[in-house]
Amino acid sequence: MRQRAKIVIAVLSLLLVAATCFSIREAWKETIQRKQEQETFEMLDQESALPAEKAEAEADKPKSDAAEVVCHDIAHLRASNPDCIGWLSIPDTCISYPVMLTPDEPQRYLHRDFYGSYSYAGVPFLDYHCTTENHNLIIYGHNMRDGSMFGGLKAYFDRRYLTAHQKLYFETSSGMRTFKVFAVAQLNKTDAWYSFLCPATAEVYDTGIQTLLSKAALWTGQQPRLGDQILTRSTCADHDQRLVVAAVEERQELLSPYISIIS
Repeated sequence: MRQRAKIVIAVLSLLLVAATCFSIREAWKETIQRKQEQETFEMLDQESALPAEKAEAEADKPKSDAAEVVCHDIAHLRASNPDCIGWLSIPDTCISYPVMLTPDEPQRYLHRDFYGSYSYAGVPFLDYHCTTENHNLIIYGHNMRDGSMFGGLKAYFDRRYLTAHQKLYFETSSGMRTFKVFAVAQLNKTDAWYSFLCPATAEVYDTGIQTLLSKAALWTGQQPRLGDQILTRSTCADHDQRLVVAAVEERQELLSPYISIIS
């Protein structure tokens, strides 16, 4: 009996060691893959970066603003992969990624890299119902545990982080647009915001904005109006929930300087 117990304990110990080794091996593989994926994005970033003088002309912005972000040659990116429709950048964060669009295969880049090879992290992609001219550009990205891709969106629930990272840039073949975050929310994946794309009237537009704000955890006080383009970053949360950070294209007039916490 005692001998049998020793054998059982030995077998269980071996299984535990094997499971531990397997977990370490998988974690190491994941780390290597994340590193390779990030190196691919960095390579794309460097290869498509525009010279400073041309970047300022492309951005059509003051020198101080253009210097805040590296501008990219979208034509070069599209020549490498026509599924690429732009580049999303947020200064002082890890977000500097190409953005893909494949209407006939909506989630093609959910688990593919820029070149089409398997990648768990994928590439951020535009909702297949959208074009770059929609009132609301919805861009999806994975909620990665290491904070890459859109894994950092949850940080926007901290008003200090929002204030420090409120501005983002979206470059397309039409040029660079500057957006500022105005609302942070957690929504259901079937929320009406995901069909708020091209409101036909000011009334429909205002209703959609007010509906989002009624569910927002943070609001900057800015009220987008018909004609303002919105860029929404969306990533998975718990169960059927989604983390959403909505930004509005920057206008010339001063933005509201305060951030409200909506209970």
